[in-house]
Amino acid sequence: MASVRVTSEWSLAGLAGLVVVSALACAPAADEEPPAAEQPAAEAETAGEAGALEAERWLDDFSTGGEVDPQGAIPAEAARDRFAPGETVYVSMAVDDAPADAAVHVVFYDAAGQKVAEDEKKVPAEALYLYFDSGDTANWPPGAYRVEIAVDGEVVDEQALTLAAAGDEAAEG
Repeated sequence: MASVRVTSEWSLAGLAGLVVVSALACAPAADEEPPAAEQPAAEAETAGEAGALEAERWLDDFSTGGEVDPQGAIPAEAARDRFAPGETVYVSMAVDDAPADAAVHVVFYDAAGQKVAEDEKKVPAEALYLYFDSGDTANWPPGAYRVEIAVDGEVVDEQALTLAAAGDEAAEG
């Protein structure tokens, strides 16, 4: 039987090898991102992105209707989701919790998902409500529509509405 003699050179070489293997096993892969705490400040969340996350708390009381009051709210008697051809559709929301100058974007889509109208407004200082309108709907075909309300590119609410066929009594206020 042959015996193996372990020298101090072999022990040091073996130990050094174990250290290298351990270090490689613990290091992140080349395609992995460092933890958030180690990412550069430039990649940190911007104020605009944080604002989008807060937007759902800034806006509420979304409604559609046939008219708005002087504050920009839709009165209870005018609130509805069914409209006659050519009638202006108003979309209103409470913005009293929103910071002044927050950008609110509204897009009207038809049943096929095509944009038929859009607008963007900044929240005025001390405003209670903000409203948007569809413009003239005379050339919109009867059917289902939806309105997306977004802040900083983040959709915070959707409202469904119907444009009734001409002469449909259900569309009348």
